[in-house]
Amino acid sequence: MFRPLTLKSLILPLLCCYILTTSSPIPPLQDDGNDWNITQVLNTHERLWLYWETESNSFTVSDNDVSLRMNETCIRNQMIHINHTRYDFNVKMLVAGTEFTNTYYGIFDDAISPPKSMSVYDTADPSTPFQQMILGYADPDKFRCIVFFINSLEPTLETEPRDCEMYIPGNRVDDGPSPNCEVFYNRSCRNTINKPYGLSCRNIPE
Repeated sequence: MFRPLTLKSLILPLLCCYILTTSSPIPPLQDDGNDWNITQVLNTHERLWLYWETESNSFTVSDNDVSLRMNETCIRNQMIHINHTRYDFNVKMLVAGTEFTNTYYGIFDDAISPPKSMSVYDTADPSTPFQQMILGYADPDKFRCIVFFINSLEPTLETEPRDCEMYIPGNRVDDGPSPNCEVFYNRSCRNTINKPYGLSCRNIPE
C-alpha cells in the first residue's frame, strides 16, 4: 500500500523510474453485507501483513540501457495510534533487500455508522488524501483475515480499476486466509492474486 510517488522518491537513489500502469473503469462495490466497524478491525498491535493484492507488487527500474524488474515484498502495516476519528500507521516493505518505511494516517468516514472506510494521507504531503480504503470483509474469528477495496485518489490514477488488498494479522499469518475470506476475495477482486508475503517474511523483526 505504499504510495507510488513516495516509493519512487525513495528508490531513485538506488536506481531510477517507478513505472505505473493504467486500465479499465471501476466496477460497482459489493461488500460482505456485514456492519463491520473499521476502527475495531484496525485496532490491533499485531502487524497486518499484506497477503494478497490485485495490484502488481513488481515494477521496472531503468538506469541508462539497463532495466530491472523488482519486487515489493513483506509489506506490512503497523499501528502507531488509533482513536474514533483517526488511524496513524507505518507501512514497511522490502525492495531488493532494502527496507523502506513510510508513515500515513487515515481519517475515518463518519457518514456511515459504523464507519467502514477511511481516507488515507501521506504525512510527507498531507494536503489531500491519496487513497480511500473501504472495508469489504472481516473474518468473525477475531478478524483473522481482512479485505479492503482500494480507490486511488491520485489525479493521474483515478480512472484505474479498484484494487483489493487482503491483510492477515501476524499471529494468524501462518494459517493463511480463512475459507470465507478466500471466497470473498476470489468473488470480489477481479480474479487477480499477487502475493507479496512469503515464508521468509516471518523472520523480519518487529
